[in-house]
Amino acid sequence: MSARNAPLLVFRVAFSMATSCPSIALAGALAIKCDRTGALYSTGELATFTVTGGAGQLSVGAVDFYGRKVIERILLPPENKQAAVAVDTAQLPRLGWHNVTVTADGKSASTVFATVPPPISRMPADQSPFGAIVSSRLRDNQVADFARSLKLVGVRWVDIDVPLAQLNPKEGEYIWDASGGLHPRQNFDRLVHSIYDEGLCLMLKFLGQADLISKRKGKELHAYWDAQLNLSPPSDPEKWAEVVAAVVGRYGGICHTWEIGNEPEGHGYFKGTDEEYTDYLETTSKAIRAVQPNATVVAASMYHGGGVLPRLVKRPDLYDIMSVHYLTGPADSISPLSHYQKALDAAGVKKVIWNTESRGTGGDEPPKPDETSHYRTDGARNQSPTKAYVRNLALGIPRVFVFSWNTGEGRQLVNPDFTPRWATVEYRTMVDQLEGARFVREVKLGNDLNGFQFQRGSDNILVAWSDLARHKAPIKLTAMRTLLVTDIMGNGTEISPAGGGASVSVSYQPVFITGVDADFEVR
Repeated sequence: MSARNAPLLVFRVAFSMATSCPSIALAGALAIKCDRTGALYSTGELATFTVTGGAGQLSVGAVDFYGRKVIERILLPPENKQAAVAVDTAQLPRLGWHNVTVTADGKSASTVFATVPPPISRMPADQSPFGAIVSSRLRDNQVADFARSLKLVGVRWVDIDVPLAQLNPKEGEYIWDASGGLHPRQNFDRLVHSIYDEGLCLMLKFLGQADLISKRKGKELHAYWDAQLNLSPPSDPEKWAEVVAAVVGRYGGICHTWEIGNEPEGHGYFKGTDEEYTDYLETTSKAIRAVQPNATVVAASMYHGGGVLPRLVKRPDLYDIMSVHYLTGPADSISPLSHYQKALDAAGVKKVIWNTESRGTGGDEPPKPDETSHYRTDGARNQSPTKAYVRNLALGIPRVFVFSWNTGEGRQLVNPDFTPRWATVEYRTMVDQLEGARFVREVKLGNDLNGFQFQRGSDNILVAWSDLARHKAPIKLTAMRTLLVTDIMGNGTEISPAGGGASVSVSYQPVFITGVDADFEVR
């Protein structure tokens, strides 16, 4: 369905204090809020919103991702301090992102929501490449909807820090279910269980601990996002092993993959020496495997390796997966994949490499005229999910965790209130198009134009885009059958071949071209 042919959005309106007066009087500041955390709805559900505040006659309108109005301006009945608005998503495209605006007395307020179809599972979740880094900063009533929204968007793997300063505040004491508390990560236990219940895979990360077991003390050794979390190494290996065993004993039934530390070579998230990290990895890894022998242990992600990488390749017994950060991000101090592979090859070690912190949330706002997303340049900070994942998959990376979903650090795929940025819909489109597909080859399309061919079953898919904003160019492909061109909002357009070829327009936002011949050429 093309955006131009999308049906008008239908609103239903309910009221808390309706009267027959000719205007609507709303007290306080005008506001509209989605009633569901995550603001994601499967097609056919009612999307509900609460409108409060303001004064004067009230109207509601909405536009889709393309800026097209999807509802005509309407007036609501008068004299309400609160109005409930419901959107019939059955009349919307299967995939879509919408901005809803209310206006009263010359003032306006807006929010966003998205519609996605029920998830498509083309492969078991534990084999999927699509993951996200998530924070457990949620209130009690947000957890279930948040976990469900991850599944709806297509996330298959979820990476979460274990908040040990809160779970293990005193020696021998563990507070697993801290729901209702005051700490922002209070709902870790409830969230990881909810994510597991949705059928997603967990990777839990050991990152710091409470002061009581830390080697060094001092304010500068604590995490900037959690003043109670000490990032120096544990002081007593035996006591630390007991803590690890307790965590694995608690969550081993729902988690089989454990990441140990974060960027240790930078000495910022692990405030110890390279040698201390190797000791920390050894103690933690052995403690995990003592409780869960078949666990998958992921060594702390590196961004350039430093003195940690040469130590890791000498101790392959301590981990199953080598992990890295920002392979396709800006170059500056970030090493390419070849840097890690050469170290492994030189040591005669074979390890799978995951990207456990990838760029891929750019594109949540319209690109600036001079914006770029070129591979390994500063513009790579602006990669959309599709660009980041396709580039990682082309490098042979089997699992990628986008940074981040809602951690509050840098770019995110959701807003602070957990409503979706439009890149979340692109994420789902990408999963639908590429999950279960294997990378075939990179295709040269022209200056600033990128093409990557994938194959799933008998279908060949070309993913194409420009790395230069405001750049739009036609490419002509050899074609013997009708091509389906899908944009990032999931809208499909059929293009019939003529004279043995078909022309497709490529711009800054990626397109998925299905139906190309296995050996197609670019004319």
